[in-house]
Formats: sequence, structure tokens, C-alpha cells
Amino acid sequence: MSSRVFYPSRGTESQNLSANRSERALGKEDGAQEAEHIAIGEHSERRPTQHSARAADLGTGAQSAAAILRADRSTLTKAGLVALLFNELGLNKREAKEMVEAFFELILDALEKRQQVKLSSFGSFQLRDKGQRPGRNLKTGEAILIAARRVVTFHASQKLKIRVEMGRRAST
Repeated sequence: MSSRVFYPSRGTESQNLSANRSERALGKEDGAQEAEHIAIGEHSERRPTQHSARAADLGTGAQSAAAILRADRSTLTKAGLVALLFNELGLNKREAKEMVEAFFELILDALEKRQQVKLSSFGSFQLRDKGQRPGRNLKTGEAILIAARRVVTFHASQKLKIRVEMGRRAST
């Protein structure tokens, strides 16, 4: 499967088409569909050229995203996010990886500056300073002091809590 992207500001069309061709590593058994993708400026068109049996069963983009998430129900990783951007937005893998890395880098930078990070309809990340406290070594039973430290906390938005609860009810 190959992807062709044309960026008018980055040279000639033939240079861009040859520079942006890439073979996608997802196989048919992973639910990937082969498509030719041509983007000119901000307009893009995705034309499916061949579907695997599983991809044909999936139908809409939301369902194919759900299929990626179902592949490993327990964990969505950075690589999984990259795969979702690759499949759903038609970005090449390098662009998708750079976008995911940039997103997390922005969050880390804000937290390092002690800023609260609020993601609408999702939740917020913030720093919390925890003071020194008494603890116990579980192996020896000896009383110890746990040093003061700074931790990152996440507070889910009400909308996220509702969606998680609805998903829990639907799966039982």
C-alpha cells in the first residue's frame, strides 16, 4: 500500500510524490485497508483501492478505530495512537508519530512550568506537592520517613466519567 502526498510549497509535484511514498507496515490481518491518498494543500481525498475482509466488515472510520482498540483491550499505547492517526487521518507514520510526540511534549512542558493542563471534555493534569510522611518497610517492619515529592495528578471531567460509566454498563 502506498501513500502519495503533494504539498505545493515543498517543491515540484513529482519531487513530493516520490519523496512521500511509503509502504505501510500493517498487514491485511490487522484490519488495514489499502488506499491511495492524495492531499493537495488543505484538501484531501482518500480512495480505497482494496479492502481486506476484516476492513470491509468494519465500515465507518469510527468502527475501524474501535477495531484497533479491540486488538488489545487492556492498553492504548503511543504506538496505538500513531496507528489510529495513520488509519483515520491518512497521515504517514512519521507525521503521525511526530504529532503524538509533540502533543505529549506540550503537556510535559506545561507541567514542568507548573501550569495546569485542561483538556476539555476529558480532564486535567496538575502537579501536587506531597509532604514528607511516615511509612514502613514492609519486609522488615522498620518505620521510615518517605521523602517529600512532587507528583502529577489527573482529574477526569464529568463527561469522561459519564462515558466510562456508559461503556462499563454496555459491556456487562
